[in-house]
Amino acid sequence: MPKELTREQQEFRSRIYGAIYWTSLAAILLWYVLKSAGIIQTPLWIELLPIAFAVFGAGAVLQEMRSDIRTLKEKTRSLEQNTHHVEFAMHHLENDMHQVKARLDLR
Repeated sequence: MPKELTREQQEFRSRIYGAIYWTSLAAILLWYVLKSAGIIQTPLWIELLPIAFAVFGAGAVLQEMRSDIRTLKEKTRSLEQNTHHVEFAMHHLENDMHQVKARLDLR
């Protein structure tokens, strides 16, 4: 099972993934602008670099989504446990109420 990350570690990772994503988009935009202006005249393999940048940026977005999903799973698990505790407490309250009614003969 993966190690639980602290809130600070999650935020740091989120900032890193965001930086990777925006850097990838900026690199693609810069490349297209320079290519359109005729400044960059490149062989085919270099023309495919924007695709690599896009894939790298998409990977960063997916990592961020995985982190968000992990956080949602943790919060859902916590809600399940809290709901169980509330149900348990309600059950005991109902039993106590039945005992009080029985003692007071209020059925």
